[in-house]
Amino acid sequence: MSPLFTASDVWSGGYFELEIMLGPRSDDRLQRAMQALWNHGSLDGCYQRNDLEPAEQSRVAWAEAAASVSASEFEHPYYGVATAPNGRSIACASFAIRFESDAESDAQDLLSLGVPMGSLGEAYPVGAYPFADQVNLGWRSEVEEWLRVIAVAVFESVPFPFASIGHEVDEFAHWREIVSGGVTDERWNGYLVERDSALVWYPANQGAPITF
Repeated sequence: MSPLFTASDVWSGGYFELEIMLGPRSDDRLQRAMQALWNHGSLDGCYQRNDLEPAEQSRVAWAEAAASVSASEFEHPYYGVATAPNGRSIACASFAIRFESDAESDAQDLLSLGVPMGSLGEAYPVGAYPFADQVNLGWRSEVEEWLRVIAVAVFESVPFPFASIGHEVDEFAHWREIVSGGVTDERWNGYLVERDSALVWYPANQGAPITF
C-alpha cells in the first residue's frame, strides 16, 4: 500500500476544507462536535502526527483529542484517513481554533476538516486548483457534497449557524454578514446557513478562484 501521510507532497497545496463556525466558545459543544466529526463513517482517526503512517502510531481517542483542544487557544491539528466519495483513501486533518472576544464579536469556536490538495490529487484530477487551468471541476462538486454530508452529521449533534466549503476558506471575519445579509449570487465557496433549525446549502457556482 502506498504511504498516505509520508509520501512526497501529500500535505502540499493547502486544504480543500469544511470550516464550521460553532458559535460561542463552549468546551462541551466543541468536544461533541469533534466526536460527531471523527465518528463519521468516511473518516478514520485521529492521530497526532503526520510524519508517521497511521499504522506506525497509536490512535488518539476523540475524547482525549477534544479535551486537549479545550485547553488550547489556537489551532490544534489532528490527522486521519478519509475515504473519498470515489472510494480512494486520502489524508485529512481537523483543526480547532478558539477565538478570543474582541470589540466586534464574542469569543467563538471554529472546527474544520481539511483534505490537502496533494493527497486529493491522488484521488481526483484536481490539476493546479485553486488556480484556473481549464481542468474540469466535476471533482469539486463531488467532494463538496461529501463535506456537506459530514457538516450535516455534525449539525445534527451540535447545531451551528454557518459553515463554508472550499479551498482554504476563511470566512471568520464576515460570516455574520453572510448569514444576516444573504448569500451572494456568485460564490467561489459553498455555504451552509442555518435557517429554521436546518442547514440550507448554497454550492459554489464559480470556477477556480485564482486566475493566471
